[in-house]
Amino acid sequence: MKSRFLLTTLAVVGLFMIGGTVANAAIKTWDRGAGTNDTNTGGNWNPDGVPSTTDFVVIPPCGTNTDISGCPTMNAAHTWLGLRIEKEGTLTVGANTLTVTSAGSLFIEDAGSLSLNSATSVAVLSGGGVYVVDGLVDLTGAGAKVQFTTADAVLSGNGRIRGSDETAKLEIGSGLRFTNRAVIEGALEIDKVSGTEPTFINDGLVHANRSGTPFILTLDDVAVRGHGEFRIGPGNSSDEMYFTSAVTATQLDADFAMYTGILDIDADVVTAGRLYFVDGVIEVAQGVVFISN
Repeated sequence: MKSRFLLTTLAVVGLFMIGGTVANAAIKTWDRGAGTNDTNTGGNWNPDGVPSTTDFVVIPPCGTNTDISGCPTMNAAHTWLGLRIEKEGTLTVGANTLTVTSAGSLFIEDAGSLSLNSATSVAVLSGGGVYVVDGLVDLTGAGAKVQFTTADAVLSGNGRIRGSDETAKLEIGSGLRFTNRAVIEGALEIDKVSGTEPTFINDGLVHANRSGTPFILTLDDVAVRGHGEFRIGPGNSSDEMYFTSAVTATQLDADFAMYTGILDIDADVVTAGRLYFVDGVIEVAQGVVFISN
């Protein structure tokens, strides 16, 4: 176990030295040494001690078919400098708030996951910079939230932010650029944290899709920009993507792809992108212009 911890530590130090943020930081790696899944138990970390505001946290592979029999669950609020969830690792937030403060200091590897499974689960990313999600951020709790509180946040990677309830929220402070091949999918609301309307730049894929129970993905109180894609289906014919009247979406150079479901626009949308229509319903309450290129 000690050799694995050393390798993980060197890898994480290398990553954060690239960002110039590792000075005086300690690295805490989950090892479940106390035999429980509680993040607030010091013996579950290597080196021993509950991670603090000056620590980078690493969640290695854990659970079934791994060397560590259980993955961590938060039973208290935590504020950490950075967080890396490795392949087959999972951190469950529970009815708590997780705050990550350093710029660009969230990394979720492929097959790693951050689970917000409670109505009061909140993940606050307050450092700005580029957050890399190659795995899954899973908002299964009704009312669960991920908050990007700075103006220069970028969400990158090849992973997914998935909502399973329309009351789950992705909240933006001043601005968020969504890029690369990452996907926002399922049922959730993209909204502001508070105050004035922030900018959501979609250069990735926003996808309302589920077979079975229909999903509603809502954009509300945001200015939408970008060159990415908004896609509905194939899934349930009642899956819906809803641009509310509080959305500013002028000069949106994005593509809309409809395989089934409902595109409900109650906002002025001017797009130089394409509308790819297979099946479904487009409901328009205010003016919309699609200019196919």
